[in-house]
Order: sequence, then structure tokens, then C-alpha cells
Amino acid sequence: MVFLTGVIAPRAAADTPIGAAADETPISAYGGWTAWSSYDDTTSRFALTLQRDGKVTRPSVATSAVAFDVSVGPGADGAPVALYTRAPAGRNATRDVYRLDLRSGDEQRLSLSSPAFDEHAPTQWRSGIAFARTVKRRSGSKTFSCDVPYLRVGGRSQRLDRGQCASVTGQLLRATTLWQTTLAHPRRTGRTGSGVPTRSEVRSVTRSRGSRVLIGQGSVEESNLFGGLGADGSFLYSSRFGENPLSGFVRIDRRTGAVREVRAQVELAGGLALDAGRLTYLELPNPFLRGGDCGAANPCRVVRASADPFGAEPRPLAPTVTLKPPPGTQGRPALVRATQPVTLSGTLTRSVVQRGRIVRDEPLTGVPIELRRGDILGAPGARRFKATGLTATTGAGGAFAVTVPPPVPSLPVFLAEMGGPDVGTVSAPLSVVATADIVLSTSASAAPTGGRVTFSGTVEPAQPGRTVKIQRLTHRRCLTDSGQRLCEEDFETIADARLTADGRSFSVSAPLARSGEYTAMLPFARAGEPRPDTAYAGNSPATVITVG
Repeated sequence: MVFLTGVIAPRAAADTPIGAAADETPISAYGGWTAWSSYDDTTSRFALTLQRDGKVTRPSVATSAVAFDVSVGPGADGAPVALYTRAPAGRNATRDVYRLDLRSGDEQRLSLSSPAFDEHAPTQWRSGIAFARTVKRRSGSKTFSCDVPYLRVGGRSQRLDRGQCASVTGQLLRATTLWQTTLAHPRRTGRTGSGVPTRSEVRSVTRSRGSRVLIGQGSVEESNLFGGLGADGSFLYSSRFGENPLSGFVRIDRRTGAVREVRAQVELAGGLALDAGRLTYLELPNPFLRGGDCGAANPCRVVRASADPFGAEPRPLAPTVTLKPPPGTQGRPALVRATQPVTLSGTLTRSVVQRGRIVRDEPLTGVPIELRRGDILGAPGARRFKATGLTATTGAGGAFAVTVPPPVPSLPVFLAEMGGPDVGTVSAPLSVVATADIVLSTSASAAPTGGRVTFSGTVEPAQPGRTVKIQRLTHRRCLTDSGQRLCEEDFETIADARLTADGRSFSVSAPLARSGEYTAMLPFARAGEPRPDTAYAGNSPATVITVG
């Protein structure tokens, strides 16, 4: 096993991040073990990840192109095992069920796997193993895929009632009862995607009573889904997440079927598990990204709850970190000068909830914060955020400030991060555009029509090999929005000035035909020019020249 570092020590009686995830990974927990998938940006693959006794490990099993549909439960002898599916090497290989002995680290492919079907969502409870197979069915000229649950006991797999045709998104087996989360296919239509009705359900499946819907929710334009499953002797638990709903925890009475929901007060991303009375859930830390995806810039974090969300005990949530642009900057991305230090500030706080309501917010002081940086032009999906070496410690009110020294990179994206990259407590990404300082001077403020004027000036930071464009303002349209004056401007280029070898000065002479405001402009770098970190854009202040 590979041991990972960076997991923060649990804070007393507070929800605790135990890991980070760059995709909507299933979570499962049993017997002190918690399992999920971690994304490795160096290989673009997912690794099975385990946590026990505060240590996060990655077992020596093959990685996967998609997140593991992992489930942890007791094996035939009661010891914890992890089940998941994976497609072996081969062009037309189907997904098969594998089992990992969590004590020895030994992995085996289970004989229940069929070469004719894809299996997924396996789950084990002692001698019983449940899984789903994807089968095809036709309705007129349309072909649909339906997932069918199976239960294997004593070496024989028995097909269970699948209920309405749907995709199984998760399963949990306890004794002889199988619970599922499903996403129903649209009826009599081959359409998919936005605008197509779908239905997310939590179902109970037994051999004696077949498939029963415990709770369901339809959606059309915006997703409204049920996530992972957990169970104790009295209740079944799930999460509600997506673009439309307010994220929440769902509890279903196993005896009466009564349903209760409480607001999570965090943005849930689906995954959920229950072990020894404690929920573990997958959270998207940045609230403005409701319905968004876990990713490199917005990693989800695996969080262990400190108390029952349905109980009366106040429960501090995991910390939330913010990052704000420098004072006085406007818009997104924030516009700054590359030659001046840039101070980014933020706060580290946590909310305390009780019965689904926020009862207070608490600042966290004395906590180290690290600034990490990527760039706007970074490859989508890759974890491109690297350490800057810039840190701060939160003070009064949980506030902190980090100063980026000049020269500021041209197109950076910054994150404030707490606890290291394996925890996932990060701020929303803050994009910045750093511009060059350009000074323009002219040989005359007036010239006859067709007369030549020399434009010269300086550029900082140095931009060797670049070309400055001399431009005249041709049109300006302005409006005032919320007290802020916004203008759209059009320019024409009248001359190009190649920068000197050191990249710091330019000079060019050009004939002028019209009066107006003239500026020197450095455009954004094109392919083949210096790398984005050091290639700046910018404009000089305008100089008025009268012609005629």
C-alpha cells in the first residue's frame, strides 16, 4: 500500500475532511474502513483509496479509467472486504466484479462475473453478494438499457425484480434486503440530456416482495438526485443533491417508510456512507458551484460528520475558506499591474448547524493557509495548481492575507488551501489578469494631415521579441451600471513598433490622417510567443493629437 500525507488532524466535535476527490466518487464505509476514488492527474486515472485509523492508503490494485463503484462490507467470515468492478485489458472486455481483502491486500476476480454482461454496483453482506447487470430491451424501434439486480448466495446467482427500467447508480446489501438508488430512463423516447424528464428513486428489493420505491423525485431541466446509501438498525440514509434542490440528508424509517429530510447547509456531491453511527459524505466546498462537478479547480472533499444531522446536538461543519481580489480591483478576472505586489485576502470560518439550520458561524484562528497557483490557459481537467511557497496564518475573525510579489504572472488562477492537497479544503478559484506598464510619448501633440509623428515609450516587465501596436480610438460607448461606468471602445492600428532586444523600449514613426486619442497597446501572446506566465498585455494612457 502507498501511504499518503497531508490529512489534517481531526478537530474535536467538528465535521472533519479526510480526503479529496476530483470526481463524483461513490463512498462506502464499514468496520472502521472508508473507501472512495482519488484522481491521479499524472496518469488521468482513478486509484482506489482507503482510510482507517486516520491513515489514508492506496492499495496495490490496478487503476481505473472511471471512479470505482466501491462498496465495503463484511465478508463471509465477518472481516471487512471491498467490492468493485473493473474492465480487464481487452478491446471488448466487460466489467467484472473484484473483491479486495482489506486485511491482507489480496485481490480476486469473482466467479459470478459473466463474459456476456457488464456488472456494476456490487455489495456484500457476509455470504450474500448483490450486483447489477446491464441488459438491453427493445420498445418498437428503440433500444433501451435496463439494469437488473442479482443476489448470489451459496454459489448461485438469482435474478431479482428490477422494477421500472432504470440505471442503478448505487446499491447497499444488509442481510437479505437490497437497497438501490436508480435513475429512471425516459419512456417512449430516445432523447437524453437537458429537457428530458428523469426520475431518481431510492428502492428496496427483496426476493419475497420484489422492488418497491421508497422515495422518488422527478426532474427535467435541472437535476434532482439521490446519492449514496447507508443503513443502521432503524433507518436508511441517503443524500439529495443536484442543480435544482437544496442539498440535504434523507432518512427513511425502515419499519414505517416515513421520510425525513434536513438541510445539509453544504453543497453535497452525492456520495454518502454510514459506519458505527457516523455519516461520511462528499461535499463540493464552493457554494456558488451548486450542481457543478468536482474537479481540479474545485476538488470535492470526503467529510466525516461529527454528529447525527438529524439529532439535536449542534454540529460544526468542516472549514470553509474564501479568497478575495485586491481592494479596488473590478470585475472578474481581477485586473492588476504586473509590476506591483498584489495582496489577496480571505477568511477561514465554519458554520455550526442544528437540525438542518445554521445557528452561528465561527472564525478559525491560528490556522496556516497556503496559496496555490494555476493559469487561465491550463489544460481543462488537469490538476494544474502548484504550490507558490506563499503562506499566511489566520488571525482575528479568521482573516488572512497573502502578498504575491512582482512580477505577477500574466494569467494566474489562485486558490487558498488549508491542510494540503489531499484534504481538499480550498477556496473558489480566483482569476487574475496582470498587465504590463506601458508609457507612451509622442514627438508632437499636433501635426498636419499626413504629417509624421514619432511614437516611443517603455514597457515593464520586459517583453523581448514582442510588438507594440500604436492605435487610435475610433468609437466609445459608455453606460452606468450600479454606479459603475462601463465603456466599450473600438480602435484602429496605425503602426507596429518592434520592441528593442531587451524588450523594454520601442519607437516608430507614422503618418497621421485624423485627430484623436492615441495609445500603445501590447496584445495577449499568441502561439509561439513567450509562455503565458511572462507574456503580458496592456495599454498606455491615451495621448491626444490634433491633426489638420
